[in-house]
Amino acid sequence: ASISIAEYINEVRLNKSLELLRTKSGSIMDIMEQVGYSNPSYYFKLFKKKFGTTPKDYRLKKVLP
Repeated sequence: ASISIAEYINEVRLNKSLELLRTKSGSIMDIMEQVGYSNPSYYFKLFKKKFGTTPKDYRLKKVLP
């Protein structure tokens, strides 16, 4: 199944934000902006739809022992 350019760009951005949440200590808002999102509610909605969790919960589970 092919995806649109916008869907592909979102995939790349979301995957990059996942990596940054794991490896960088910046705020979630900083990471969101680094990967190209300016609307937090839109970013959180996409992130939760793709990964089944919020960026904050993902970071807490992955970063803390």
